[in-house]
Amino acid sequence: MTGVPPAYMSEPWFALLQAACAQRLRSEVAAQLRLSPAAVSQVLNASGKYGAGKARTDRIARRVLDTFGAPAAHEEAGA
Repeated sequence: MTGVPPAYMSEPWFALLQAACAQRLRSEVAAQLRLSPAAVSQVLNASGKYGAGKARTDRIARRVLDTFGAPAAHEEAGA
C-alpha cells in the first residue's frame, strides 16, 4: 500500500476482519468467510486490485458482518 489508505479500511467491518485475523490464521478466517486466503490478505494489506481501488469490497464486507457480527449500536455511537 502506498499513499492514503483505501476508505474501506476505516469501516467497521474492516476492524472486525482485522480482529478475526489477529486471533487465528488468515487461511482459517478465509475458509470461514468462504473466500480465498489471497483475497483476505489483499484486503487487509490494501494490495492488489483492492489497494488500487479496482475491486469492490461489498461482498467481503457482507460476509464479514454476517460471520463475525455487526458492531453493537452503542460501540458505533461511541457510548
